[in-house]
Amino acid sequence: MARAAARIRALRADLRDLAIANYISGTEERPDVALELDGAGHNEMGSQQVLLRTVHGTKVSDLHHTQAVLRGASAEADRTAAARDGVRRTIAATYTRRAGATRDEAAYGAELYAAEQRVADTRRTATVVGTDLPLTVLDAYVHAARAVAAEAPECAIPWWALAGIGRVESGHGTSGDSRVRADGSLTQPILGVPLTGAGGTAAIADTDGGTLDGDPSVDRAVGPMQFIPSTWFRWARDGNGDGGADVQNLYDAALGAAAYLCASGPKTSDQALRAGYFSYNHSPVYVELVLAEAHGYAAAVQLPG
Repeated sequence: MARAAARIRALRADLRDLAIANYISGTEERPDVALELDGAGHNEMGSQQVLLRTVHGTKVSDLHHTQAVLRGASAEADRTAAARDGVRRTIAATYTRRAGATRDEAAYGAELYAAEQRVADTRRTATVVGTDLPLTVLDAYVHAARAVAAEAPECAIPWWALAGIGRVESGHGTSGDSRVRADGSLTQPILGVPLTGAGGTAAIADTDGGTLDGDPSVDRAVGPMQFIPSTWFRWARDGNGDGGADVQNLYDAALGAAAYLCASGPKTSDQALRAGYFSYNHSPVYVELVLAEAHGYAAAVQLPG
């Protein structure tokens, strides 16, 4: 009996080692152990063999099931990773497209703004129907008259009175092939002849050291409204609100001329306008020419209000 028990214990150990080895390796072979027991140990050994085989089979089945689950989980993980990578690629492509769209939007916005500016500039430099006045030029005269009216309502100088001067003095800023830009500036400065007294001109010594007219010896009339430098220094105005007074800008020059004319009193009649024009240029012929041009613009352009 003792030998049988020892034999059973030895067999159990062998079967356990075999079961563990098979479990680890994943084989489905079942151990076929020949049990040569005699006597009373036979039934006990048979029971242990059945038990071990059952346990071995269950473990192997669990192992196979676990391995199948792991394989499925691994495949699902691979699919998830692939889907994740696809989403990341989609997100990256979307960011790239969005960055491109942002650049395109900025470029198209800049092009649109430039096109709108060109349209606006073309409109402002277009000539008013029935006149030789570009819209910017007309606007400069109207703006000057209204600005002076706000400062000195009693003057009541009309815009066309300034247009008469601009026409005679510089062809509204076109002397010497110059042109008036949409902002009232000139494509090139306008300078009168040297005032030496020759050729019927007045003799005026230099008053600005050549600062405005570029001539340190004698004065020249400057800008579209042809100011003597010393006169401009007194009546200079900022007509376009840019913080400076530029004699070569029609907005500034027109406002300076309006202020100069209004200094001698209201300009509500032809007689008053003649007096103002004469102070601008001491020539009766000049006065009548300017007045005629002024009335021509008054008849050609009817402004609201």
